[in-house]
Formats: sequence, C-alpha cells, structure tokens
Amino acid sequence: MRLRRAAVTVLAAAVLTTMLAPVATAAPADFELPFPCGETWKGQTRANHPTGSGTSLALDLNWGSGAADKGRAVVASASGSVRLTGGSLGTVVIDHPGGWETRYLHMTDIAVRSGQSVSRGQLVGRVGDVGSPGSYHLHYEQRLHGGLRAITFGGSPISYSASYTSANCHNSAPQPAPAPRPAGTVYEAGFTNGWANLDPGTISGATDVAAMTVNGVKYIYSIIGGTVYEAASDNGWRNLSTTIPADAVAVTHSGGVKLVYTLKDGVAYEAASNNGWKSLPLGTIAGATDIAATTLGNDRLVYTLINGSAHEAAFSGGWRNLPLGTVHGASRIAAMSVDGVKLVYTLQNGTVHEAASNNGWKNLSTGTVTGASELAVAGSGSLKLVYTLVGGAPYEAASDNGWRNLWTGNAGGATGLAAATDSAGGRFVYTIR
Repeated sequence: MRLRRAAVTVLAAAVLTTMLAPVATAAPADFELPFPCGETWKGQTRANHPTGSGTSLALDLNWGSGAADKGRAVVASASGSVRLTGGSLGTVVIDHPGGWETRYLHMTDIAVRSGQSVSRGQLVGRVGDVGSPGSYHLHYEQRLHGGLRAITFGGSPISYSASYTSANCHNSAPQPAPAPRPAGTVYEAGFTNGWANLDPGTISGATDVAAMTVNGVKYIYSIIGGTVYEAASDNGWRNLSTTIPADAVAVTHSGGVKLVYTLKDGVAYEAASNNGWKSLPLGTIAGATDIAATTLGNDRLVYTLINGSAHEAAFSGGWRNLPLGTVHGASRIAAMSVDGVKLVYTLQNGTVHEAASNNGWKNLSTGTVTGASELAVAGSGSLKLVYTLVGGAPYEAASDNGWRNLWTGNAGGATGLAAATDSAGGRFVYTIR
C-alpha cells in the first residue's frame, strides 16, 4: 500500500508540474509586414532599442531613405483591437488574441482610434518622424503579455538586417501616398490626444492664424487672401468669410461676444460677432506691425508693436494708445490676463520676455525660451502657457515648471502659430503648414 500510495503521489506531482509549467505561445501565423501587399522594406535593429532577454527585438523599417519614406502607408500586421493612439511618439498599439500586441511608432496622420476593431492590412497611419525629428521610419514591435518577442512574419522568424516583401495581402490594397495639402493649411494639436496633429480639412491658403474657445466651442480665425475667415468646431470646421480685410489678426471674447482685432496697413480695427463683423478703426493705433488682444473684467485691451515697442490701448480709455515704456526691440507680441493681472509677452531676438501690469511692466526674460520665430499664449486658471515655434516645431512652456521649454512632439515646418484653452483644462495649438 505504501508503494502504491507513493506512486500515486509521484504521478499527481508530475501532473501538477505539467499543469503549472509555462506554455510556450507561438506568434500568430498571420502577423505580416505592416505595409501594403508587395512593398519591399529594409529592416534593422539598434543598440538603443528596448530588449527582450538582453537582445534588441524591435525593428526599424525604411522603404527608401530619409524623407522618401514620409507619408507612406502603415497597415495593421493582423486583425485586432486598437488600445492606444497618439502620444509624443506617434504610437498605435493593437491588441491581438492570446495576449499578443503590435506597436507602430513615429507615425503621422493616425487613421484609427482607441477601441476600434481593425482588420489585417487596414490603414493605421503614415510613416513620419514624430519623436525622432528628421528621421522618417517606422519603429515596429511584437509583444506577448507586454514583453518583447522576436519578430515573425507569416509564422517565420526574421533576420534583423534584411529586406522584406509584404505578403500583407488579405484585406490589403496598395495605399497611395496622401495627396499633398495646399500651402497654408491650418492644423490642430491637443494635449489630451498626445499633441497628435490633425487636419480639420477645410482651412488652406492661410497666412496668419488666431484661436479661442467660447462657451465650449473652439474657433479658428485665419487670414486667406487678405480676408479673415472663421471656422468652428461645432459646424465641422466649415470655413466662412467674415469679409474683414486684414494683414494680421488677434482674437478675444467678452460676455459671449467674439471680438476680432486686425491690422490693415498698420492701422488697428475691431469687429464683433454681434455687429455683423463690421470692422471699425480704433482711431489712435497706426504704424503697427503685430497685434494681440485680451480682456480684463469688462474692459477690452489691444496691444501692438510700433517700431518694435509695445503699446497698450483700452476700450475704457477711448483706445488711447500708450507705450508700455519698457518693452522695445520686439518682433512678436501676445497678451492675456490671469488672476486680474495683464500680461504681455514679446519675442526679442528669439527669446520670450514677460511684462506684467502689477510690476510696472518690468520686462523680464523667461530665460529658457530661445530661438523662437513665432509666439502665442493661453491661460488655464492660474497657469500661464507660452507656445513658440523653434525650428518650425511647436514648443510649450508653463509658469508652473520654471518656463521649461518642452517639445510637443510635432514635426517642424510650421510658419504660423496660435493657442487656446477650454474650461475643462484642454490645451490646443494651431499651426500653419
């Protein structure tokens, strides 16, 4: 009996050990190259890639070299559900059965959203340089339960320094490169979507841009052919002419009324949504090269640059144009009011300066925001936010981080800039490209 009981015990232990032993899970045989059927791409791994068991298992893929890859279609390696999109690296993560996932990085024009089901071969985005400025390529990974695994295509392991021809032909048709957008296209990027750069699809030919939110609606104002146009998020960004002539534009609002301030031949004008956008000269402002606007209480305030010096004109003062006295040599101006204080920001030799009404307009350098060519500001509660274009790419600096200038993750090439916030804490940047 003892021997039999021992044998049973050994057998039970063996069965239990077998049940608890980890089961090797093969990569799905339907993982395919993440490009349209028939395309050939070159792959390599890099020393700085994430590793699995000490080995670099991620793959960088190029079709040609440099900018030749820009905008080429990226498709799903296999069917699954999108878990993540956007972020500072232009990422899409797709979950697949059995705990598998595929990751696609550095993309622009992301074509899927979180929670969406996708089929193998379905367009997910386009090759870009998000998070790797100037280096256009697709960074690709296959993971099991979050851990990197050696990449397979068609069920076969790959060599990590080779060329691969896509057999991603099920539900896949070659995707044409996107039609180039017209010059002067306005794009929107938001903090809550990882600064993913989205094209509203309606605004092109712009030479200047301004933005704001009013009662939960986002508004974009652009100058097209010397006329101000308005597009709103609640009408599908339909771009409508206000008929206001302008060389430069700034916007603000008061009591639900939208206010547009423009420069035409150096003269400042005001137009309001409740007067049919009738453009009225402010009377005392002439020779200006840039304009900004804000409100404080019921007062409306306009700031201009005249021969590089900042001036302030207030509705309560009959629009009398007064020099601030401390701000000179500026090329760009922006303004806002926060916690009852009027704030003026200027670019001087590419460096952002701040002057405030509660310190005698003492003009102080932020010290960290340099090399900028364009300037925009926005407030969120007590938080002051400064946006600049550095090398054509948008950056954000905030008063609560010591004005540390942080790249939003969007590529260069922008020529115009605006910013806005909403009551829910959303932050939005608008660029002309």
